[in-house]
Amino acid sequence: MKAALGFAVLMLVCQDAALGQDERRVLSPDGRLEFRIFITTPEDSQLSRLAYQVRAGVEKLVDTSLLGFDLLEQEPLLGENIALMSSESSSGPGYKALVLHYMQNGSLGRYLDVEARVYNRGVAFRFTIPPSTPVTRLLIAQEATEFAVRHDPSVPLRVPFESERVTVAEVPVVGFPAMRLESRDAGAYAVVRLSGTTSLPGVVFDGKPPMTGPWRVVLTGPKPRAVADLAGLGK
Repeated sequence: MKAALGFAVLMLVCQDAALGQDERRVLSPDGRLEFRIFITTPEDSQLSRLAYQVRAGVEKLVDTSLLGFDLLEQEPLLGENIALMSSESSSGPGYKALVLHYMQNGSLGRYLDVEARVYNRGVAFRFTIPPSTPVTRLLIAQEATEFAVRHDPSVPLRVPFESERVTVAEVPVVGFPAMRLESRDAGAYAVVRLSGTTSLPGVVFDGKPPMTGPWRVVLTGPKPRAVADLAGLGK
């Protein structure tokens, strides 16, 4: 029995270790919540992809979820075939933080920054798309960020999304399209879709880099009080 239990624990450790490359972690001040960000290769793709998890101890509040943006007439996705250049840790009132700087491999040389803050009660993360030679005008066709949270696929998803385990919400940014959620894979996860419109067909955001998007928030438990109260996220 002990041998079987030990083998199971070893398998879990090995699975986590195999999640991806360049993994970085940040814990809440009380050590209970954890945000993990890493590079992995999805089963249905030959390209690596930026991904994250949110954990409370061994429990995965948000399982492996992909991150990225589809920029107009630029392939691959911003978030695919990407490499970590550097990262910095810090702390603020009631949270610990991590900022990560990525560059897309190959000739494109596009950049993507991710900032994460972990509080005792939840996690917030947001993107910045810096200027680069291919991105002097930022034309976002759609977002490709996921929240791997179980839900009833027959019930339309709303923002904020609430379950017994987590609440998913955002702190809007003026001028950036609002987040909506679409159900995928029989309710295994929700994918972010932006509701913006522009004068260009197939474009939901037309702007100039650097562009810092809204905070995406994962709180523990249902019916949160003011989301933006998590350390001035609305500022």
